[in-house]
Amino acid sequence: MFSRLLFAAVLGLTIGPCFAESPDEIHASYQKRAAAACEKIDAVLNKECTAIAADRAAQGDTGAAATIAEQMRRKIAGESVPAPHSAIASLFIMYDSAKLAVLRPVKEASLKEIDAELQRQGKDMTTVVALSRVREVIASTTKKPGEGDQEGKPQKVDASKLELLFVQKTWLSTAGTKYFFAPDKTGHRLHGNDKTPLTWKISTGGVVEAQGFMSPGEPAVFFFKFQDEDHGIFGRQHIRFMRDPITSERVWVKPGA
Repeated sequence: MFSRLLFAAVLGLTIGPCFAESPDEIHASYQKRAAAACEKIDAVLNKECTAIAADRAAQGDTGAAATIAEQMRRKIAGESVPAPHSAIASLFIMYDSAKLAVLRPVKEASLKEIDAELQRQGKDMTTVVALSRVREVIASTTKKPGEGDQEGKPQKVDASKLELLFVQKTWLSTAGTKYFFAPDKTGHRLHGNDKTPLTWKISTGGVVEAQGFMSPGEPAVFFFKFQDEDHGIFGRQHIRFMRDPITSERVWVKPGA
């Protein structure tokens, strides 16, 4: 859904020159153009999350519906959502990738404008410092998922609290593959009769990165995001592929059972 929308949004995006006369005007112009570029993908996220929240409410899970609504609001507002609800976690990952792409030309145009201003003669030191600060703010936005929040500041994660969610537990994918995380940052992956070791660490944004194997002799990297003590998402090879659900062994039900 986001890939089709992204194509249309990029084609329809016009990045014209801005003739702002001050650093504040350049920053304001960037924010205005960035908001316009994100309108369509914001609308898609709103529509998809609303449908999911409505479904949860119809099932009597009003708490989940309220959480989804609030997290969607924060996401569209550019606020950090370090532990999205499992029902919308994959949507947020796709949204982040789409947003990164539509904002890139907007950011590049603004940075070019600032660099041109900095090269002009006759600037006083106050203006140069102000332009430099605006450049730093714009350059630090639109980080890739996992690199930090919208202001470029790494998300602070309490590792000890996060470890309480997933360590010393077995987690299962919908295919029945098991992942176990030990306190000493080792563990294993069990797929059928193939049991392979893994080592794990907590990366930026609370993502758990595990070095392991798809099968004996076939190295692989796995990424996990745990929403609570029983639910999470995971993917292989890159953080943007975290979209498959994973649950703790105690709540897992084999599909079709």
